[in-house]
Amino acid sequence: MFLVKTFCGIFSAMMNDLEFLDSVKVMPLMKLPVRSTIVNLNDAKILLSPGSALTKAQYQNIRGVTDIVATSLLHWAGVPLALSIFPNARVWGHSKVQAAHEGVIWTHELNENTWSHQAELPTIEIKGIPKVGEFVFYHKKSKTLIVSDFAFNMTSVRGIGPLIILNLFGTYRRFAVSKFFLKFMEDRNAFEASLGEVFSYDFENLVVSHGDPVMGSAKDKLAAAFRERGFGI
Repeated sequence: MFLVKTFCGIFSAMMNDLEFLDSVKVMPLMKLPVRSTIVNLNDAKILLSPGSALTKAQYQNIRGVTDIVATSLLHWAGVPLALSIFPNARVWGHSKVQAAHEGVIWTHELNENTWSHQAELPTIEIKGIPKVGEFVFYHKKSKTLIVSDFAFNMTSVRGIGPLIILNLFGTYRRFAVSKFFLKFMEDRNAFEASLGEVFSYDFENLVVSHGDPVMGSAKDKLAAAFRERGFGI
């Protein structure tokens, strides 16, 4: 009973600072759950990785978004709709996203030096994997790491499509680092240096774009997931 109460208390406290918008992207053979995260800071409201399948109706009760962030080269497609709803928000993205998608009015290049919320919500660029260009974020107040494709936790998917595809990726109905994600790695040393930065933070929870949040012991679980892929964490 104590563990249940503790878990509920952690989750409730986290939800005061984090909000989720969930959508589903239809793909060949399967439907991919996509979770976008809104982070409430002292003087800002950050929308991370707005999903391309989100609708205007899902945004209707959201107010005061100050920053919209494309968190990687693969997580930008929902930015145009979000910007149409929050036209005064600053729009952040990797320099390669900005170059490739000029139709979006990008106001800020995202990196660890330019990100203006580094004190409350520091970001870490995952280097060595340039075709993905992912930035992860650490919400200090709730001790939560927020990622895009850095890890998956799709534990409740069903059907032959997910069985085939996610088994190939090593992520079928389990928390894991995707083998497909790691195939994009070009510089292992740079990637491992970024892992060192990520694990320097004392995170207890983990929010993924694809699957359920990991509540409690997230740092240990993520370290084990990378060790499974051959990294010495």
